[in-house]
Amino acid sequence: MLVKGGFDPQTGRFRAGSTIAVGTSVDLAKLWYPTIDGKALGAIVERIDKGFFAGGLSHSVALPGVAETLTELAGQGRVMGVATTTVPPRPCRRWGHRPRQLLHLVVATMR
Repeated sequence: MLVKGGFDPQTGRFRAGSTIAVGTSVDLAKLWYPTIDGKALGAIVERIDKGFFAGGLSHSVALPGVAETLTELAGQGRVMGVATTTVPPRPCRRWGHRPRQLLHLVVATMR
């Protein structure tokens, strides 16, 4: 499953642009369960989303000095941002649920 998702066993890394590296929960579900669609696929996506969300909560760590560094950069008038490949938490048209991604964060400070 890992190789199919983009893992390279020779390097021990995931290929850039591979499904596991940059894919959404829907992409992962379709990769791992190619014959499932509709509500069954939606249920698998929901399970994957819950797993990522729980993992993010239990494994996240504070980075020392980040708040001070961002405050200093903002004081210098810097434009800053953090972006992820996740989608906003809005209802999915196909299955009607709200995706919960590991990280959904967009921060910008502009002057």
